Amino acid sequence: MPERSDSPGLGRDRAAVAHALATWRRAEELLAEPMFDRDRGRYEAAVDALVVELEPFGSVAELVESYGQGDEWAHLAASACVGASARGDQELMPAVVADVAFWRRCRGMVAAALAG
Repeated sequence: MPERSDSPGLGRDRAAVAHALATWRRAEELLAEPMFDRDRGRYEAAVDALVVELEPFGSVAELVESYGQGDEWAHLAASACVGASARGDQELMPAVVADVAFWRRCRGMVAAALAG
């Protein structure tokens, strides 16, 4: 039997989705700030590398669930940052890279759903 919309489990799921979406969107907004201008290209390269890793996920629910198991993504984001940092003197922030990558993958899925 499907869960009722007022059940506690669904409320937690909705809260998790809302929190993840807000976090990811804020990271995208942060990356757009002028303080990132100097390193924007390196951040974009790191984000692009991580978005590729997110392509197997086909739903927002899957993305949120995976995001909640953050250790793997923290390591992958750190690796993407190391690869992109080889071209500059400042270290990149893996949390920003991960959150922006999740946001962009989510937006890509929504756009594909609307187009299809």
